[in-house]
Amino acid sequence: MTTGRRGSFHRVSIRVERYLLVFWPTAGYYVCSGSGERGASDPQLRGVAWGSLDILGLFIRLSIVRRRD
Repeated sequence: MTTGRRGSFHRVSIRVERYLLVFWPTAGYYVCSGSGERGASDPQLRGVAWGSLDILGLFIRLSIVRRRD
């Protein structure tokens, strides 16, 4: 039973690490660079906020930008 819990914890930690190291910076960078090009206020904060929503935040941001254009 202990091995199962440890394995479960390992899978969760891998997911968190993947999220923090790959998805959040990727989505945050995309939003930050796009906000900077459009002259929006505080692009770094926008990148962190939308990046924290992960891929869902990226898709929401893309839909907002497409509607605006």
